[in-house]
Amino acid sequence: MKKFGIITLTTLLILGLSFIGLAEGTRDNPYLTGDNFVLEDDDMFDGYMKFEFELLNSIRGEEAYQFLIDEGDEFSAERRQETAEEEGKEMLLAKFYAKALELEEEPLRVNTSSLFDVMDSTGSTYNRESASDSNNPFGDVDEVYQGGEITGWVTFLIPEGDSPVILVSIGGETAFVDPEVGKEKKLINLTLSKEKYKELAEEAESEGLSMQEYLSNIIE
Repeated sequence: MKKFGIITLTTLLILGLSFIGLAEGTRDNPYLTGDNFVLEDDDMFDGYMKFEFELLNSIRGEEAYQFLIDEGDEFSAERRQETAEEEGKEMLLAKFYAKALELEEEPLRVNTSSLFDVMDSTGSTYNRESASDSNNPFGDVDEVYQGGEITGWVTFLIPEGDSPVILVSIGGETAFVDPEVGKEKKLINLTLSKEKYKELAEEAESEGLSMQEYLSNIIE
């Protein structure tokens, strides 16, 4: 594996990986827990809409199962745990905040099936779990008005031990969010030229890695 001493970088904090000068919210450079981001769309039927999002927290596996039990959602916990074990998967719970900044048409119906997806490390995507949880307002809220806020947990089943990213979509605009569950990464201040980025991207692809995974390996 190459080491690129010619790249100037500063390791700031062992939390996540961030690239200055590269587009944020992409698969290679996803938003992290605590990042605010905005998505907007001009829908043929619902008109213009603009939402702010933030991933507040995420838990997985046994911790997610126990959380549902503690919240009094034993039926959902048991059902999902059983399904996860049968399919070689585990639960991922992600707590999101959303605010309707601008709505041309009010109220707007909240469709969580198209709002949240999760992508595993192979690039395969999975919809959120369809059943509504007692602790999941995103499954319970039907409509929202301008200025309205929603905070709640979204449930996914993911391949056990995988490193997923969550997809948040409004119309045709999608943001990638890294839940960072059980990960230890470097937050790096890194500036790359387009030529150098292309070179690194090609090498990452040849090794079957995302840019985030590749740079995490080559930077000490």
